[in-house]
Amino acid sequence: MIDARPTPCVSTPLTERVAARPARPRYTGGVRRALGATVIVVALANCSARQVVSGRDLIEAPDRFAGQRIVLTGIAQDPRRRMPDGGATYTSFTLVDGSARVAVAAPGTQPVSAGDLVEIRGVFHEQLRIGGDALVDTVEAEFVRPFRPSMLPPGTPVGPP
Repeated sequence: MIDARPTPCVSTPLTERVAARPARPRYTGGVRRALGATVIVVALANCSARQVVSGRDLIEAPDRFAGQRIVLTGIAQDPRRRMPDGGATYTSFTLVDGSARVAVAAPGTQPVSAGDLVEIRGVFHEQLRIGGDALVDTVEAEFVRPFRPSMLPPGTPVGPP
């Protein structure tokens, strides 16, 4: 025969402790100062002295950005490799970011094709001399990184003949 009586609930007394959490470490003043200084140094190391700007900012106020380190992103147009008289080879192209066109010059041969989406890090100059060439309102790129290659196959004409 089945017993239909309810079984009593078993409860634990409130005074019984559940597994205690381990105590957190207590840091002394010297360790706290060292940890705080480390956090500050790491935070400052990750900060960049470069400003992210648009092409319009550079064109509208070139004197404000002259000699400043900047970061600029856009589509590369008309890349050319040049070797001026008495100078080293450099790559020049126009960067279009939707707000303006900015001239860019980078030392050596850069892996940039027409239509590539690129990031430029460098210094903006109102006047830049490379060998015998004088460039106006140009970013002297220290770093050129293609994000996305052009959607057109190499050698595709970009305009009418």
